[in-house]
Amino acid sequence: MDTLTWAAGSLSACLIAFPALRPADIISCLGLGSVGISFAFPDIFKYFLAEILLLLHEPFQLGDRIIV
Repeated sequence: MDTLTWAAGSLSACLIAFPALRPADIISCLGLGSVGISFAFPDIFKYFLAEILLLLHEPFQLGDRIIV
């Protein structure tokens, strides 16, 4: 319910701030944004999973040094 309220509030705020926009324009932009997010999500998920695996295996200890 909170998500629906947030989405409705954002839509109405955009319509008030930009009266030339139609709701269809905003919804189409949301659709294009979701396509971009779907392309970026596998990388985000991959890095998130890698960080969790690092935390579980604890390969580093205090005093370790990283040489570059």
